[in-house]
Amino acid sequence: MSYYGSSYPIVNVDPKYPGYPQEHILAEKRRARRRLLHKDGSCNVYFKHIFGEWGSYVVDIF
Repeated sequence: MSYYGSSYPIVNVDPKYPGYPQEHILAEKRRARRRLLHKDGSCNVYFKHIFGEWGSYVVDIF
């Protein structure tokens, strides 16, 4: 059964991404915003100096 041959109409499609449902496009945009470490190695997190014993834990995580 083909997606386009079925009785389900395509309701809302972004013209930049033909064939993709709007929910999929929004999910992709949200996922891209949440990424902390980008593919090129840049990071959109601001690291502050952490005092005390918590500093070693933060170093272990990142």
